[in-house]
Amino acid sequence: MAVLSSTALTGITTRLAGASMSAGSVIQVVSSVKSDTTSWSSATSKTDTGLSATITPSSSSSKILMKYVLCVGWSGGNVPQFTVHLDRGGTEIGQGDAGPASQKRAHAQTFNYHEANYLAHSFSGSFLDSPSTTSATTYKLQVYTATTGGTIYINRSARDYDGTHYDSRLSSNLILMEVAA
Repeated sequence: MAVLSSTALTGITTRLAGASMSAGSVIQVVSSVKSDTTSWSSATSKTDTGLSATITPSSSSSKILMKYVLCVGWSGGNVPQFTVHLDRGGTEIGQGDAGPASQKRAHAQTFNYHEANYLAHSFSGSFLDSPSTTSATTYKLQVYTATTGGTIYINRSARDYDGTHYDSRLSSNLILMEVAA
């Protein structure tokens, strides 16, 4: 039986690390799961959801594929409306082009026409970013509430009743994938 020494393994690892990946190959994956709950009243500025992850690209030409699932409940106010914002190190990414001066720019906009307080809804999305860096980079998910007079809940319904099949506790997630250019 052949046995590999630690010197042989180090040599193999060094060669693999230096090998070039073909374009589109996934180099690394980092994920973050938020399984606890949080809530806040309608805000007039972007609010962190608690979902963030940090990745260190191996090459400045790499792209980062950001994928997320955000689970949200709502109570009170009018028909809930909020926008989803993607943040890379303090810079908003993946937003629409500029429009009229008063128009908000965002990655996604959601409406919840079903105002039942026993439901939470799952929203998902993705964005391919080009951070052009090899430094550790933090991505996070934020929301802006456009409806006043209510409360947003992450990973739970507004009612959060113990005893039914409607009021599930959920988990949200953020996945970052480094993709070779």
